[in-house]
Amino acid sequence: MTGHCRARRVRSFLCAEKMIAAGIVSILVILGTPSWAQQYENQKLLASDGAGSDEFGRSIALDEGRALVGAHWDDDNGPDSGSAYFFVYDSVSGTWQEEAKLLASDGINYDSFGSSVALDGDRALVGAPDDDDNGRDAGSAFLFVYDSVSGTWQEEAKLLASDSSDYDSFGSSVALCGQKALVGAERRYENGFETGAAYVFAYDSGSGTWIEEAKLLASDGADRDYFGKSITLEGDRALIGAHKDDDNGYNSGSIYMFGYDSGTGSWHEEAKLVPSDGAAHDYFGASISLSGDKALVSASGDDDHGPATGSAYVFLYDSVSGTWHQEAKLLASDGEGGDCFGHAVSLSGTRALVGARKDEFASGSAYLFAYDSGSGNWYEEAKLRASDAADSDFFGVSVSLSGDKALIGAWGDEDNGPFSGSVFAYDFTSTLSLDVKCNGQDQNVIVGSGENVTVTVDIKNGYHPGLEGDLWIIAVLPTSGWNTWTYGPWMHPFWRLGVGNVYYSGPPLNHAATVFDQPGSPGTYKVYLALDTVPDGILDLSTLWGFDVVDFTVQ
Repeated sequence: MTGHCRARRVRSFLCAEKMIAAGIVSILVILGTPSWAQQYENQKLLASDGAGSDEFGRSIALDEGRALVGAHWDDDNGPDSGSAYFFVYDSVSGTWQEEAKLLASDGINYDSFGSSVALDGDRALVGAPDDDDNGRDAGSAFLFVYDSVSGTWQEEAKLLASDSSDYDSFGSSVALCGQKALVGAERRYENGFETGAAYVFAYDSGSGTWIEEAKLLASDGADRDYFGKSITLEGDRALIGAHKDDDNGYNSGSIYMFGYDSGTGSWHEEAKLVPSDGAAHDYFGASISLSGDKALVSASGDDDHGPATGSAYVFLYDSVSGTWHQEAKLLASDGEGGDCFGHAVSLSGTRALVGARKDEFASGSAYLFAYDSGSGNWYEEAKLRASDAADSDFFGVSVSLSGDKALIGAWGDEDNGPFSGSVFAYDFTSTLSLDVKCNGQDQNVIVGSGENVTVTVDIKNGYHPGLEGDLWIIAVLPTSGWNTWTYGPWMHPFWRLGVGNVYYSGPPLNHAATVFDQPGSPGTYKVYLALDTVPDGILDLSTLWGFDVVDFTVQ
């Protein structure tokens, strides 16, 4: 945000600091956000050619202003052959635009191309775990590179495991970082049936080809651990989940940390992590995200608030001791049994995003958490919901977070047919840009006695993560005290109607309203935008955030 003012708390609205008394005002709200706040999306993304059973949104990768969305049961190359869609964020319009559709050059029926996706700069990696090149459902992964000259994506390589065989599901998970790619084969037979494996590929700039660099295995792998169910790669560090490992009970789950030694050119297992309170059927490690020295790990079967409520754990790397330790356990503030909180997780800097695909009759939700460096604690910043949520949408089945932007998949959404799928976009930049005028002017407004005073407000754009309250437009005549021109809260149609909670959660774009139109008593008035942070429909001066947006004089 490049606005010129910052909010400050006022105990009495009359002592609010004058911030900007003109035209367009940009407001940054800085507030410890309550855990119960609920928000709705900025935009809903659909495939331009979406159809029933495509499951668009099955997988998502977000890299700043670029996004890749998998639709693993799209039918372009035959039934359930799969595809992936590339989107670009237009900062001018503030919207995501579909730019390309990626298909495997040799895609055929039931390849499930798009089951997993990864994106890093000008490269994209797409898994096709049911590809049959090296055996039935042995799997593959495709690398694409963006050609800036032609403005198109080109298939760069098809990756296959050197030792793949039937039902390995190579490509069930993928990760990409620079010139290295990591591909999971969660059903690979190694130390037992469906033990799992992961493969590292490196780009050889000399030959312009990708070469299998290493095969990673769990040191204690066993039957049906599903090592490789989830993977993440950042720099010289790889994290691999085995969500059905049994260290803390049957299917309790674990994750493995691998490091790359540039001196020897080899990868080695550094640590195995399990949660402090892990238990049977927690499925710890089904989803993993890594950002710097922090890792976010799902446990969607955790039972803290009821069977399969779910949780997520934050682990921190201690560079002094060279070890990882559990920093926090994240739970939904309103979690209930069967929510599957933690089905998908994403971590970016000091924010964490956790999907709960079975919340609210499987309509689904996601929770945004933020790290407070002062207290060293994580707190729930907002609960995210689709504005058009319906049963069995499975919103939260996939999530991806990058800076202030997030994408959340809902593969059961039906806009283009049953289970066609959709993706919802969020922007957590704390800004509100609006235009308030009196009689069409934003400064030096003079109104004759007995003439009508027309106050209008035009919401241009904005987002207030975690904020909840009642919005008021208020005029103050300092000599006579308060004159509340809108006795009830004025709201954008996307905000909840009635005298009750108002959620600052959607993109209030280009919405204008007249909030006052009648004669005023002589005097100089100040018009404020006020947010009552206790949302009960009653104006409470002690709970107001206030902004002086325009002045006018009645003669």
